[in-house]
Amino acid sequence: MALALVLLGLATPVQAATRSKLGGDEIRFALSGKVLTVTIVDRRNLIQDPSPQEKLYGKRVDVGCGTSFGQPREGLAMKRVKWPVGARSVTVHLARGISRSAKWCLVEEGRGGGDIGFVSFFDAEPGRRLTSGRFTDGRRWRIASWRGKQLEPCLAFRLPGDGYTMCFDDEAELEAALSATLLLPTCAAEGVVVGATARTARSATVSFGDGTRMEAALYRRPRGSRVKAQYLVAILPAPVEVVAVETRDEDGKLIDRDGRLSAMGTGDCHHGQGWPEMMSRGEVE
Repeated sequence: MALALVLLGLATPVQAATRSKLGGDEIRFALSGKVLTVTIVDRRNLIQDPSPQEKLYGKRVDVGCGTSFGQPREGLAMKRVKWPVGARSVTVHLARGISRSAKWCLVEEGRGGGDIGFVSFFDAEPGRRLTSGRFTDGRRWRIASWRGKQLEPCLAFRLPGDGYTMCFDDEAELEAALSATLLLPTCAAEGVVVGATARTARSATVSFGDGTRMEAALYRRPRGSRVKAQYLVAILPAPVEVVAVETRDEDGKLIDRDGRLSAMGTGDCHHGQGWPEMMSRGEVE
């Protein structure tokens, strides 16, 4: 009898995994084996301009899923379709069945255009305290970190009346190399460099336009987080031009160098702090 049960179990066909989730653009994706169904979901009191219907009806779009968040995207199964006018959903048969390993699905404008809808089958971790401190004006700042929906390291910098949130998409899924951002909080004399780097890093250095350098503090991922990264924080004491950030391992070997930091904020308080002219060589957001 036991043998018969085992043989019966072996003869049972393997059922395709089904993944279904509503994306932030009010588009639901349901994937079962090779079959992908994309559905427009209306929610009360939610107005989008343009609406999903305007983006999809009568348009040629690419729909599909993938097994990796890295760039370039890997494990792709995509198909181009024309979305019928008035249709609330479209079902396509992909070339491969990847529902068991799919990490995301999307619908995008044809020929590699922008995303119309995107969903990750992972949820973001809750933010956990990383560190905190005070500026010279007495204001207390706090930093929280988490793993985002694309398995990327994320940070939130908060202080009274100001705050910034960022996710380092280039470090998604795999062990982080190095990505950094310059924060210019409103009315603050100081600037802040934050970033994510490999867990093997033992030092982080910020270089300035005048040839000087300063060490950034490294913080391990908070307990309970599964992000493949650690974080760096440097409080810049005066308006300076940030040229680059680099991290090294315990043997002093270079892990990575970020020579083009993006910048968030302006530091302006209607009386000028000097930061807008002396910020990083990156772009201000």
